[in-house]
Amino acid sequence: MNLNNSILKAIKLALDKEKDRLYYDKTFPSVVCQIKGNGVYTIIKAGQKYDVKCAIPNIDILSGANVWVRIPCGRLHDMHICGLRYADYDKKEKYD
Repeated sequence: MNLNNSILKAIKLALDKEKDRLYYDKTFPSVVCQIKGNGVYTIIKAGQKYDVKCAIPNIDILSGANVWVRIPCGRLHDMHICGLRYADYDKKEKYD
């Protein structure tokens, strides 16, 4: 039984190391903390502020809005807002 657990732990460790080197889209929740204008917003990811564009056409996002942010293939310079998260339905009415 110990041998099986050791093998599984070794496989998990190897996969975790490889996962960091893979390039795939990563989507995470965030909050808009500032509006820059021209479809650019400031969001916070892991304690750091990023200026990102909004990929949703014809929408103005309010400061404090919950959003989904996507990093395509690990390229931080292409990070963008890809959706709205409705934490409560009162905020949804402001966008409709």
